[in-house]
Amino acid sequence: ICGDGVYQYVIELKSSNKDTIYLKDEQKRELEEFAQGFGATPLFCANFSYLNYVFVRPDKLSVTDGMNYKITRSQAKIWKINDLRPPVREIWRA
Repeated sequence: ICGDGVYQYVIELKSSNKDTIYLKDEQKRELEEFAQGFGATPLFCANFSYLNYVFVRPDKLSVTDGMNYKITRSQAKIWKINDLRPPVREIWRA
């Protein structure tokens, strides 16, 4: 949980040395519900080997055939941190 009094985030870290991070629907839902309890924005932080951390909103996750979710290494390479509000950019740089 992090914030600056204006913006609040609940961040869950997921890491892998493979090319895809899979998330169950339950994991996504629990993060969203937990964040909602604080009035915060939920984020997954994806960490692939040899790449920087990427912050991903749950609504940006790709849906799998089994109705779960995933983040791929190729997606992480093109997503930018710039669509996040300033506190997360500043925390990330700290």
